[in-house]
Amino acid sequence: MVTFSNTQWFSAVVTACAISSVLCCNILILPGPSAGNFYVTISRFGELFAMRGHNVTVLINDLFYQRFAGLMKQQRTFMNFEEYECGFSDTPVEYDILTKSTQIMPSILEALRVFEVMAEETNAFIEDGKLIERLNASNFDLIFANVFNPGYALIVDILRVPFISVSTARPLPMIDDLIHGLTSNPAYIPAVTTGYSDKMTFPQRLNNVFAYLASAAILEFVVLKPFKIVQQRHNIRPELSYRSLCGNAELVLFCSDFAFDYPRPMMPHGIYIGSLTARTPDPLSQEWTEFVESAEEGIVVFTLGSQVNIGEDMEKATKFVRAFARLPQKVIMKYVGNPPNGLGENTKLSSWIPQNDLLGHPNTKAFIGHGGINGINEAIYHAVPFIGVATFGDQFENTRRLVDKGMAIVIDLKSFTEDDVYNAVKQVIEDPRYKENAARLSSIQRDTPMPPGDAAVFWIEHILKFGGDHLKPASLQLNFLQYYLLDIAIFLLAVVAIVIIILQQVIRLIFKMCCKPTNIKLKRKKEQ
Repeated sequence: MVTFSNTQWFSAVVTACAISSVLCCNILILPGPSAGNFYVTISRFGELFAMRGHNVTVLINDLFYQRFAGLMKQQRTFMNFEEYECGFSDTPVEYDILTKSTQIMPSILEALRVFEVMAEETNAFIEDGKLIERLNASNFDLIFANVFNPGYALIVDILRVPFISVSTARPLPMIDDLIHGLTSNPAYIPAVTTGYSDKMTFPQRLNNVFAYLASAAILEFVVLKPFKIVQQRHNIRPELSYRSLCGNAELVLFCSDFAFDYPRPMMPHGIYIGSLTARTPDPLSQEWTEFVESAEEGIVVFTLGSQVNIGEDMEKATKFVRAFARLPQKVIMKYVGNPPNGLGENTKLSSWIPQNDLLGHPNTKAFIGHGGINGINEAIYHAVPFIGVATFGDQFENTRRLVDKGMAIVIDLKSFTEDDVYNAVKQVIEDPRYKENAARLSSIQRDTPMPPGDAAVFWIEHILKFGGDHLKPASLQLNFLQYYLLDIAIFLLAVVAIVIIILQQVIRLIFKMCCKPTNIKLKRKKEQ
């Protein structure tokens, strides 16, 4: 839960009093999909804005507010909330996709269904005229939007307020290229779903090119399609493509850094700020302290995030707990449901865990996670060896990055065995190289000119003062043919074709003229 300590409040007051170049501004936050992991990150930005003296309002649907009312209760002391009816009840699978997966490893079609649901939520917002009137009356200076929900483009355009996009992940090749004008080269930047490293063989580079093209097609014809329908339904800027609406951001912030991501070129308006959730741990409660500090061999932390509950697949859950029961370490397992068979006395089940604070405890020896960006950043920050259990999306490539960097092992959630889990945990704990590599990455991540929160606030206030036109490349104004110089290529091919045709005709003419007298002489010879 996001809270302020007395020290933080004192620091905030002193800092706010020292600022004269940026007046108190009204900022609207669009947290995006109604899933806890997204909200935790985005609301952290709201906390930072409030500490700098800005007025912060969060736009959120009614069902999400009901489900997470406890989380937001304390946040009301420094943020305002605007609720709207999302248009459907809290029981259908369509809504549950936003808060938890209906399967441990959902299909691509199920995952993509999320965007249809978000488009329905966006449509519900647009049809709420009274809400729009209230928001317009608030005279917002800036909108802060989660890029994972493309519906922000329509909301921003209706309110006509400058906006900053934030990605809770790293830049996604081809997707961020097409929307935000970033540059990715398939020769060494792997596509989202390939699981490749940045050092690819020829077959991998070939497959990576096709993966780039597939990403572009999925973005245009699947991800953005339901939002285009909403755009057409309400006749919102019909002269602009939907990608153009999304790409009008003054700035794009990425909650990642090069301790985790592969080196790649970035445009001036694309900023790595690092993780806002990885930070110095808060003291654990008495319940957690007693369990953690009583573990003579240390503890292992297990969680598949807020969207996946391993308790929904009893067969897989049983494999995990039986492997854990064989370990000398104690295990903290995020779990909801009836306890699985084989649960050992060394394993503590809990529906919620203080993830960052547990990883920051010196007695933590290993972290088993799904590969979400928050968990990975926290594992790096606290130098905890990692065991990846990816479930869907970019998690497969995220965990592969940590394997390449020498601090992780990956387990295949589809085919793993009890021994796979036991051996993986045993290996990352007993082999000192995993801890050493994790410590090195942690040092890299922490060695920055300013903390991630300060970096985020600096750039946001920079935009409030100067706007973002001086940071955005002209490539954002180019269409697909222009950006990839396909129009130039077509022109040059046409010129070459025309030159070849002309040369061919000239050669024929010359040949005809040179050969004509010879033919006449031969004809006359034959007649004689």
